[in-house]
Amino acid sequence: FSDHNVFQLNDTHPSIAVAEMMRILLDDPDKRLDWNEAWDITCRCMAYTNHTLLP
Repeated sequence: FSDHNVFQLNDTHPSIAVAEMMRILLDDPDKRLDWNEAWDITCRCMAYTNHTLLP
């Protein structure tokens, strides 16, 4: 999946997509991956950028 799909998450609000991707990979009856495999796919297909200056 992650060889052909990458999701760019800009700022904090879309970061909920990480949890949703995990939920889909773990709970969807057509997928039912184990935690480590789901986490590996999620890490490889999510990119995060935040331009907010932090102290």
